[in-house]
Amino acid sequence: MARTKKGEVSKSDSIRAYLAAHKGAKAAAVVAGLAEQGIVVGLPLVYALKRKGKRGPKRAASKTTRGPAKTSSGNGQLSLQTLLAAKKLADAVGGFENAREALLVLEKLS
Repeated sequence: MARTKKGEVSKSDSIRAYLAAHKGAKAAAVVAGLAEQGIVVGLPLVYALKRKGKRGPKRAASKTTRGPAKTSSGNGQLSLQTLLAAKKLADAVGGFENAREALLVLEKLS
């Protein structure tokens, strides 16, 4: 990006000043008005600055709080928390085969 000389106003600043002085001016009118002042600007730059000026202040991202993780989703897949709990159970009873047998017995008791 080219720098302006000290004391010189950039084209973008000139466009912003013109738009501030002439609210609702069309892009072609801005180009013509600045041309009368001896400042040559293009329509794309005017359009870009007009669009940028319409934006409001940036909003901060909202902080969402999440509750506890679901134990399973509705599509038959298990969550990571459920899988880790199953691994902890398997480690506690001495392996996956023992955990499977314990769960089958538990199912019969229910």
